[in-house]
Amino acid sequence: MTWKREILKALLYSLLTVVVVLLLIRGLGYKLGFRPADVHRTSPIGQVDFGIDGAAPRLLQDFAADSRPRNIIFMLADGMGPSHILAARAELVGLNRRLQMERMPIAGWLTTHARTSLGTDSAAGATALATGRKVRPGRLSLTKNGVVLRSLAEEAIARGMSVGLITDSYLEDASLGAFVSHVESRREYAEVTRQMAASGAELLIGTLRGNFVEDSEAGQAHLATFTDAGYSLVRDWETLEQRQTPGKLVVLFPKDHISDRQRTPNLASLMDLAIERLSRNPGGFFLVLETEETDTASHRHDFQRMVRGMESFDEAAGQALDFARDDRQTLVLATADHETGGLMLLNASPGGKLDVTWGVDGHVALPVPLLAYGPGAEVLGGGQDNTEVAQRLAALMGFDLQRTGEIR
Repeated sequence: MTWKREILKALLYSLLTVVVVLLLIRGLGYKLGFRPADVHRTSPIGQVDFGIDGAAPRLLQDFAADSRPRNIIFMLADGMGPSHILAARAELVGLNRRLQMERMPIAGWLTTHARTSLGTDSAAGATALATGRKVRPGRLSLTKNGVVLRSLAEEAIARGMSVGLITDSYLEDASLGAFVSHVESRREYAEVTRQMAASGAELLIGTLRGNFVEDSEAGQAHLATFTDAGYSLVRDWETLEQRQTPGKLVVLFPKDHISDRQRTPNLASLMDLAIERLSRNPGGFFLVLETEETDTASHRHDFQRMVRGMESFDEAAGQALDFARDDRQTLVLATADHETGGLMLLNASPGGKLDVTWGVDGHVALPVPLLAYGPGAEVLGGGQDNTEVAQRLAALMGFDLQRTGEIR
């Protein structure tokens, strides 16, 4: 019957439209906000301590008004919002005490909207932090007209500073990629890898994506991207622990090791190693350290994994702050590219558990926290847009982010 064929045709066209839209969204780099399976939904396990004794002392911002840093340690907790910090504090040290990152005396918050939407992703969020410019979600440090946006890391390299990029996830992902690569889509992983290897960064630490197989022809070509660019390649902690490998170094831990503390050093150990290597340069260094665990766990509503990720990140912050306190020439800042999960803390009583809920499965257009310590940290205080971080750091360091050029 004709009317039945017309109904079937309409249903098929509707299904095709949905598939095309979903493929387009994925191609642009957006993360879809579908609710994860219940197996991922975990609850707080610790009893909340309301005591205040033993709180970590806040650092004093006692630098001269015109002081400038020689080194910058830029810490990114992907997906971290204010509630992530409060939840980690309650679970790890007690509600009225401080995390290591909360020792930083300068505090503020950042709006995170992308160029074309109130919501954002790691590509647009990290691009804003790295270059001081807005792009659409999915794009890395490149305008819609194909103009390369200079980043803080690239300016540091041009200045002769040592640059390090560290993550507990994939090196080619958006957060680190925004600092040294310029592509239309964050999913151009091979091109991001090529540009990262060509960037001149001295230290790269992370893992490679799941489709990388070392003993395959494609895998060997992927590794050659780094070795041909003059990098020494390290695949295990024992070799890395010797810390004697000269020149540029790329550390590629196996995918299933990178976030496992029993098999791979945590972020605090990697922070310590990076500072030791990069601080040898009398011209200074620029280090970016990211945790992806906060974002992954929040997408999955895995509260316990989120807290573990925050713990690792916070321990690394403690290492950075101890160095900066003694060095007095290092600016440390900790922030996020966006909030993930809409985490809400509803209630808790002394000795009880946190009552928490998640609002969404994707990203939320909430302001994210920013904490800072060191010479010049005052310029980062208060409310601002995420683009202003790069702009203010560039002014502080004398970097020129307005220079443009072709993709390497």
